[in-house]
Amino acid sequence: MNAYTLTTQLRTAIESLFDDPAMAYSSLGVDEGPADIYEPNVSTETGIVDRLAKLRGKLESYLVQMAAESAEIGCQESTDTLRMQAIGILIALREMQRHVPEIA
Repeated sequence: MNAYTLTTQLRTAIESLFDDPAMAYSSLGVDEGPADIYEPNVSTETGIVDRLAKLRGKLESYLVQMAAESAEIGCQESTDTLRMQAIGILIALREMQRHVPEIA
């Protein structure tokens, strides 16, 4: 996986939001963690619309997984946390659709 390129503005935002910024950096693939925990990059030979459609499917699968976790755990506090995390994914899906309607 290619490492995410951090701007100074994004690095500053992450460091102000997280007590332990390493957690956020790890989510972006910025850290030097084991390479096998990440999926390989999608081939650039695949068209951009197809790659974005694959990304959309991946983000939607995260939401399905989060719903299953909420049902399994059955704790209101965990559900509230998952709900707040899901909002970020839903916003990303909305923005992808808005910017690239061909992926619908």
